[in-house]
Amino acid sequence: MARLIALAREWLAEELRRAPFEVVEIEKKHVETLGRLTITTRVDRIDRLADGRLAIIDYKTGKVEIAQWSDLRLSEPQLPIYCLGLGPEAVGAVLFAVVRNRHRERGFRGLAATDGLWPSQEKALQALLGERGWTDFSDLCAYWRTTLTALGDDFANGAAAVDPADPRLTCRYCDLVPLCRIRECAPATDEGRVAMAPEAVSFPADLAARRQALAVDASFIVQAPAGSGKTELLIQRILTLMATVNAPRRSWQSPSPARPPPRCAGACSTPWSGLPTTPRRRRPTPRRPAACPSGPGP
Repeated sequence: MARLIALAREWLAEELRRAPFEVVEIEKKHVETLGRLTITTRVDRIDRLADGRLAIIDYKTGKVEIAQWSDLRLSEPQLPIYCLGLGPEAVGAVLFAVVRNRHRERGFRGLAATDGLWPSQEKALQALLGERGWTDFSDLCAYWRTTLTALGDDFANGAAAVDPADPRLTCRYCDLVPLCRIRECAPATDEGRVAMAPEAVSFPADLAARRQALAVDASFIVQAPAGSGKTELLIQRILTLMATVNAPRRSWQSPSPARPPPRCAGACSTPWSGLPTTPRRRRPTPRRPAACPSGPGP
């Protein structure tokens, strides 16, 4: 509690360094229309600035990326959506309020079309406009309206193409790879296997050793630090062994002859994606070999 109180005081000091402003809304619901899609939003905070225009603020505790607001697909569209809902002519700034312990990581990040009220954010806006060849903030807002309207129409029309904007990030921790079949959608290699950009899936550096440890005709000693995926690798080996016996459920010795350990049972209930085992904390094991039985054993 003391740490949170100290952080709150530090943030209030950050606010005191601003030019005069008035908080006019806190977590108020709004209804926005994007093409054929209507959504309900809740804006964290709206301030009225000294020049009469509004600053839309969204609180964050993690890292934020401003450059994506000019991408073909907006990965964080909430502030642009809020801006369009209020009317671009009434908005002077769209900002993330980044509340973090380290002083250099704490503060406001975003874009501002004000005159001297947000020097750093005004420079960020001019840099983004220069990169895209736009004149002012209204050009960016027009781009947001076109992009988000098309996104809303696609969603309302049921468009669900397997076309992630950034497979390296989108697919890295996704458990729906078997459903979307992104590997099958990729072009095949000369060897007949499905090709996929290396960055689309997170392959561990010791992938070869992990695959070797699944060979059921040999024994292995696995040494690795905490959190590297040793338990998951052991589960994969158990499931591989299960696929080689006629009555796998009779092979369990604990806790009962007919009941596998919970994590193995959970892995058996989900189709295997064919992806390599990847170390990740606090995530279930969503894979099993194709031959692993999912129904009751004999």
